[in-house]
Amino acid sequence: MDKPSERDANYFYQQLTPSVESSLSRQQRQEFLQILNRAVSVPSKKLLSLQLSFWLFRHFYLVVYWGIDSRSRERNCAIPMVSGLLANGTIILSKGLCILLAGLITFWVAYEIKSLLGIDLFENFHLLDLIRSI
Repeated sequence: MDKPSERDANYFYQQLTPSVESSLSRQQRQEFLQILNRAVSVPSKKLLSLQLSFWLFRHFYLVVYWGIDSRSRERNCAIPMVSGLLANGTIILSKGLCILLAGLITFWVAYEIKSLLGIDLFENFHLLDLIRSI
């Protein structure tokens, strides 16, 4: 039996044994399908779906989904304030380090280009002399 890509309420309803299905009334059948529709989540579209399984002394698998989170409900966190502060602090710190690193690299490249072209902004003054004096 092939595994369907999307398992909806009808798929699970068809898994009922014929004797149980025949014993349900029309109203019970409709109610059962409504409950299944609420219970079965519709999978969201992913930009990337990578599913790998491999064997290395045991059976391992790796699943990577990449896409937009379209869930309507908010996630519950055990400590929302602390985790939010930690996440925001980490983001601010990493962005600050990236900006600082980009600035230093830009300054270094501009300084090297200035030196290659032989441009002297201040006579008899070099950055290495300033660094050595400190």
